Amino acid sequence: MATFATLVNWITSTGARAEVSVAASREAGGEFRLRALPNEEIYFWVREVDNSRVMPQSDPAATKTAVKFIGSACLAVILVVGILVPMAGNILAGYRIHALENQRKELLAERAELELAEAQLLSPARLAELAAMQELVDPAPETTVPLGPAPEGELAWKIDSSR
Repeated sequence: MATFATLVNWITSTGARAEVSVAASREAGGEFRLRALPNEEIYFWVREVDNSRVMPQSDPAATKTAVKFIGSACLAVILVVGILVPMAGNILAGYRIHALENQRKELLAERAELELAEAQLLSPARLAELAAMQELVDPAPETTVPLGPAPEGELAWKIDSSR
C-alpha cells in the first residue's frame, strides 16, 4: 500500500536493498507475483436472516418521551405563530394605510380637477355664451310682473287631479 511509511522507506532505501527484495520476490513465486492485499485472509459468510416474526419490545418511557416532544413542538409552533401573526397583521395594515393615502391623494387631485371644470362651466362668460347659442335673452322690463305678497287669509288653491 502507498502509505507515508512506505514512501519514506522507498526514499531512504539504498539500491542494494531494492535489488535484494527483487531477487527475493523472484525466488518466492516468480517474477510477476503480486503482493498480498490487506485483510485478504478474512472471509465473510452471508446468511439470510428472517426477522418477520420478531416483535420489538415496547418501551413505555419512549412513548412518554415522544408524546412530550410532540406536545412541546406543537406548543412551540403555536407560540411562534402567535408572535408572527400580529407582526404580519401590522405589516399588512401598513401596506393598506399606504394604499389608502395614495388613493386619498388621487381623489383630492381628481376633486380639484372637477372643481376647476365646474368653475369653468359655471363662469358668467360661459353662461352668456350658452344663452347666446340658445337665443335666450333677458325679458324686457315692461313684460315682467312683480309678485306681491298674498293678502291675509288667502291660500293657494289646491288643484284636485282626481276629478
